[in-house]
Amino acid sequence: MNNHQLLVGWHRGVVTPREPVPLSGMGHNMARMATYQVLDDLMASITVFSDETGLRNAVLFCSLDWLNIGKNVTEAAAGRISSATGIPKDHIFFCCSHTHCGPEWGSKHRAVGRYLAWLYAVLPEYAKAAVADLQPATLYAGSVQTEKLNFTR
Repeated sequence: MNNHQLLVGWHRGVVTPREPVPLSGMGHNMARMATYQVLDDLMASITVFSDETGLRNAVLFCSLDWLNIGKNVTEAAAGRISSATGIPKDHIFFCCSHTHCGPEWGSKHRAVGRYLAWLYAVLPEYAKAAVADLQPATLYAGSVQTEKLNFTR
């Protein structure tokens, strides 16, 4: 066990497409919608855990307001984040909020390609902001017993 000080950094940024794109989980009719409305922005939340020994031992978690994410997208994004921050690519993890209002990243639609290119440029910037936010932190753990907790699945 080491006595290194835990450092945590966080950043949250907008990942809402800037033009209409097919939406994930909405069926093919959603791809044909002519209107483009955004009520709530889609977000990326990035958290970095490190210590004073440097970023080679850091871990980065990126949570996206998407339905899901595929291996090709995570590989591309992780590579760019790693190059921008120095955090090893295999220390970068992605998860999604399961929103059905996120872009269909697997679509062949040209707007999706433009969106992914923009996303690959902005995520490293958000990751660098999270790294710049690193500050001393303490983690605590606890548990609680609940009864009659609702669940959906």
